[in-house]
Amino acid sequence: MADSSYDHPRLYQLAPLGRCTGQVESLTGFVARLARRHSLATGRLILDEIAPHVWPHDLGGVRLLARVLGDARTGPLDGSGPRSAQWTRVLEMLTWVEGLRELTTASWRPAIGNRGLLKPVAAYCPSCFALDLEVAGDRDVGEPYERLAWRLAGVEICLIHGVPLLTRCLWCDRPRPPLAYWSLPGYCPYCHRWLGMVEPNVRTQLVSQWATKSAWLIEDALLKRSSDPETVQVVSGVAAVIDATTGGNRAAFARLIGLRSSSVIAAWFGGVKPSLGSLVRIAAAVGSDLTSILAGAPAAGRFETMNPPRSRPHRRRGAIDWSALEAQLKSEAAQPDPTSLSAIAREHDVPVQEVRNRLHDAARHLVDQAASARSRRSEERRAHLEGVLEAVMADLRHEGLDRSRRNIEPRLPAGITLEERALQDAWRRGR
Repeated sequence: MADSSYDHPRLYQLAPLGRCTGQVESLTGFVARLARRHSLATGRLILDEIAPHVWPHDLGGVRLLARVLGDARTGPLDGSGPRSAQWTRVLEMLTWVEGLRELTTASWRPAIGNRGLLKPVAAYCPSCFALDLEVAGDRDVGEPYERLAWRLAGVEICLIHGVPLLTRCLWCDRPRPPLAYWSLPGYCPYCHRWLGMVEPNVRTQLVSQWATKSAWLIEDALLKRSSDPETVQVVSGVAAVIDATTGGNRAAFARLIGLRSSSVIAAWFGGVKPSLGSLVRIAAAVGSDLTSILAGAPAAGRFETMNPPRSRPHRRRGAIDWSALEAQLKSEAAQPDPTSLSAIAREHDVPVQEVRNRLHDAARHLVDQAASARSRRSEERRAHLEGVLEAVMADLRHEGLDRSRRNIEPRLPAGITLEERALQDAWRRGR
């Protein structure tokens, strides 16, 4: 990293959202919000301002962009690895904003392993995105942001709304990467559609008691972070739990919480840093919180049987009724707004390619109908957004104001931004 300093902030001094709470913002979400404040694409901000300090000797261009935005590189930015610390230092230098380390899990690095800490995709809660805009009418105050808790592997539900987190776009059904060239909190980086809504046919999955407990323990630990835990403290905390529950029998304790005995033994000896999931299971087993386990002083409690899922479940797919699946595909294709083929395949736990091979005609017809429905919705939304934009620009013209992004965006309804491709051409034509 280049040791450059500035006599003034190089980038906007953007305050992170959700500080000192369990809903603190993630570092990748902070970068995307920072790019929006500069009216730049996230990838362009990274290439022009951040990458020269992270990779000062790289040639840049397409190769560097793929290196920055690849899953293997952007995923650890919210974690506790060396790349997370490097990006934090660079952003603090460019923005003069201190404490960006809080937007990552760097404080857990001495005690928790980085492997399996983060999800490979960016999860989100549409209701939280919608609520972010309802908190305040001013866009500088009420704006959607990505939570750090959503990035952690043990958080599968939203504790505020009690619903499972989504990982795919509500409109194009593509998985959301942690960071992309067109990343923008609350929007899909591919179709640029607003995600702050709840579709009536999306939230049908039941929330288990274990998912609620796991999410609460992790968000509580994010809230109570004060000092970096030490490996010795975690080892003593795990040993105290095992002694209190099974009399020091590590294999029996591993069976009780659904972990491999090797994982428990490694955590007990301190040879390998335990994973976040293992510590969450241990904390739930004794009715303690994760912070007490990390501090080496677990609260005394009675053993609770939460029936957590196996750490490595043996997936044994049952027989597939292909005739019923074909009938479902044909029924969906007849709907005005059919479900995507990938969503139906996930529902039946069948690879998409296998469905295409076995039910080629029905699958192809459904894909064509879904594409037609998406095109129709896109055209309808384009017409609606152009009408909204024309009304806003007419008001600005009547008031004698410039039809710039700064004047237009505050007047747009919540959930609509000039970043959407449907508005970009209309805005350029009307300027």
